Amino acid sequence: MSDNGKELCRLSLPDDCISFYSEEGKQIFAEALATGHMNCYFKLAAQFRTEDEPDLCGLSSLVMILNALSVDPGVVWKEPWRWYHENMLNCSSPFRTGKRRKRTISLEQFASLADCNCLHATIVRRADSNSEENFRQVRSL
Repeated sequence: MSDNGKELCRLSLPDDCISFYSEEGKQIFAEALATGHMNCYFKLAAQFRTEDEPDLCGLSSLVMILNALSVDPGVVWKEPWRWYHENMLNCSSPFRTGKRRKRTISLEQFASLADCNCLHATIVRRADSNSEENFRQVRSL
């Protein structure tokens, strides 16, 4: 529910965003697929889930990444599956799933949570990499 008590349903994207299913979004996707920049999309799409906490989409994104990469959570999610879910994300930081003090997750918190769950996360911003080409060349260690 929003602050004024009305339910939120299909909010419009901000003006500077392109809808995935718009003609322009489809064109961008097709170009990226043709150039080989979308190979990871299909593993991620197979793990798609709607977030449990709508304002914490970072947690669902991380769960999708962990599951797409076949990271073993080390515990059973639902018998017999060992699969990540938002409430299984482990970290020693004060940011935890469940009852939270904050209602958002920063990029830095996302990277920290990824590190705590068997991934190596490096934050790279386009502005820090001099050019789009340099940005696209960044690879994990």
